[in-house]
Amino acid sequence: MSVPKFQTGVNITRDEAINQILASIAIEELALSHILNAEGEKLQYILGTLEGSIPPEPATIDQVLQANDSVQSLLEAATYQQMFLKGKMSDALNAASKIGPMPDITIGANGNWFVNGADTGVIASGPAGATPYIGSNGNWWIETTDTGVSAQGVIGPAGPAGVAGPTGPTGPTLTGNAMSYSTTGSQTLIANATGAPIAFANADYSSAGFTANGNPATSFTVSTTGIYLAAYNIQFTTTPSGLLSTTLSVNGTHVTSTVLNAFATPYFRTLNIVSLNSGDIVELVGFTAGYDYATTISGNNATNLTLIQIA
Repeated sequence: MSVPKFQTGVNITRDEAINQILASIAIEELALSHILNAEGEKLQYILGTLEGSIPPEPATIDQVLQANDSVQSLLEAATYQQMFLKGKMSDALNAASKIGPMPDITIGANGNWFVNGADTGVIASGPAGATPYIGSNGNWWIETTDTGVSAQGVIGPAGPAGVAGPTGPTGPTLTGNAMSYSTTGSQTLIANATGAPIAFANADYSSAGFTANGNPATSFTVSTTGIYLAAYNIQFTTTPSGLLSTTLSVNGTHVTSTVLNAFATPYFRTLNIVSLNSGDIVELVGFTAGYDYATTISGNNATNLTLIQIA
């Protein structure tokens, strides 16, 4: 990197002196950039992120904090130096210029500009021009001359009608597969980590797309692959422990989007979209974090499960 050479001696012009001051500021800025870059590389080396250089052993927390304090101290010093350099540059750029004597400029009796008593031959002010106006025919006029230019443009024709958009795609055809089951009477549920299924005795509605397993039914087999709207509602006789959860289970796997956790209410309600395949077995289960927990579900129709195929 080359460094500019400064002119020595006292026989320099004012502009040369200002240029040398600005050059010295630029050199100091360059030096600061190298110092800041070195600090950055030092911190990279300590953290082990400097390309091509790995420290012999990882830095400790104290060493990283010490390095951070060192960098912060340098940044503070660099900030102060930047403020000093900014003031120095501002003073150099705003230094008063050498001003010569002001000429005596006047308008003579003949209407010309005079400089230090000499007639320049330049007229100080020209004659006032004519002001355009709109005539009775709607054109622009200058004095008594019709320019033939209309002051207001004509109204353009209406644009053509746009082309009709394409017909949208045909929506999905609903299959009509749906089921809704509810409970009869109260029942004791012993929840565990795997999940204890809830028994449904009432078939409120069921199409051919579902098969109830057991009597009362504790699971349902799906016959058609598709997207289903799944909703369930459970009412316990008392508020369960905060560690009891309920969910839909498909082939023994809990469906995360349908999990509900007990807090301060005996009611569990949810509505979700789930994807089911032909042959999937669906259950509504209560489960815990790994221990058995006994609770009681309320009486008739207090708990229900609904599945509706929507695509």
